[in-house]
Amino acid sequence: FSAYQNRADDSVYLNWDGSGTPPAGISDSSYKFINCSNLTSLNFYDSNIRGYIPKFIGNSSLTSIDLRGCEGLIAGRPGKADIKCLYEDTFEEARNVSSFLLSANNTNFAGGIEKNTFVPLNESLVTLYLYANGRFTGDLPTLDGCSALRDIRTNGQGWTGPLPNFSSASNLYEAHLYDNNFTGSVKYTNKNVLNYLNVSNNNLTSVSNTFNAPNLKYFYASNNNFSGTLPDLFLSCPKVEYIQL
Repeated sequence: FSAYQNRADDSVYLNWDGSGTPPAGISDSSYKFINCSNLTSLNFYDSNIRGYIPKFIGNSSLTSIDLRGCEGLIAGRPGKADIKCLYEDTFEEARNVSSFLLSANNTNFAGGIEKNTFVPLNESLVTLYLYANGRFTGDLPTLDGCSALRDIRTNGQGWTGPLPNFSSASNLYEAHLYDNNFTGSVKYTNKNVLNYLNVSNNNLTSVSNTFNAPNLKYFYASNNNFSGTLPDLFLSCPKVEYIQL
């Protein structure tokens, strides 16, 4: 099934598999749950939902979206010229989403995520999983303003650009960022809640002297391009139990 319906006859586009030409008349306003202001959760875990990820229009109470194992998803959206997996207005009318879990293994689900896609969720987003079997392209969208972020998992996706610094995420607890192409330095400062950090297998060049995570227990950063002297991690991370460099 699809997240879109034909408003003319209230039917769901059951026979559209997400490939080829979309059904005539499909648009953002064809979103099946448009203006469902009391909707709190969309759970399509391991389902056969197909087609575009919609713009979540009029879903002001929506807090949880689970699209893990949805192999029929495709990139793009009605009326969009550029093919992206997610767009900057995706959550414009669903600003209370705290959990967004996405995992799709489909050759038709490939491309970038627009830079400011998660900005509308700056105050609400707690848990973020982004997986497309390595078919995402470009930089990870900005998450610097996501003050509530606690758990991010997007390893093995081929992201480029600087390692995200999560500057506003004072409660960040777990970050799975390994097996990407991030550059720059590990320079998380005063991440007092951070427990698990894995940045292995990237293109990082240093661990900053300002790196400070007093409750970090698991720190994995092997297979990078580190040079020079590393800071004393037992001072910056006094509770660390596992280190792999």
